[in-house]
Amino acid sequence: EKLKTMKDSGVNRLSIGVQSFNGAELKTLGRIHNSEDACCAVELARDSGFKNISLDLIYGIPGQGLRSWEESLKKAVGLSPAHISTYELTLEEGTELWKAVKAGALILPEEKEVIEMYKFAIAYLGDCGFVHYEISNFAIPSYLCRHNVNYWDRGEYYGIGLGA
Repeated sequence: EKLKTMKDSGVNRLSIGVQSFNGAELKTLGRIHNSEDACCAVELARDSGFKNISLDLIYGIPGQGLRSWEESLKKAVGLSPAHISTYELTLEEGTELWKAVKAGALILPEEKEVIEMYKFAIAYLGDCGFVHYEISNFAIPSYLCRHNVNYWDRGEYYGIGLGA
């Protein structure tokens, strides 16, 4: 019902923070959803009339390997989103994840493997018809995020809301 209200109110793009389709990785990140929940969220969005759906994924998660990253990307593409954002994990000082990595309880993938994850995303998503138009963003042609393109072109925009 909330999604339908958003759509009816003029919202034309929905970004879903999936992060990963791997349960262990989601747990490491402290997420409360699972892969099935993420897939259901995409279905609900589509059933509510959203065509422009973006999925956010993270690579470089402690315990994540190239194979797991490939599986998450393939699962994401299988949901037919218009846009996929791929972000390298950033550890924020003071968070539980940061503390666990600092204490050695969790080990980040080596830089070489993280680079391979990024390269795989570029190649695979390109093969699937996505345009790599910004460092972390991939879109089906005609679904590039106008805000991102405008920002990188140094265009003007108005910020509205608490985070503006």
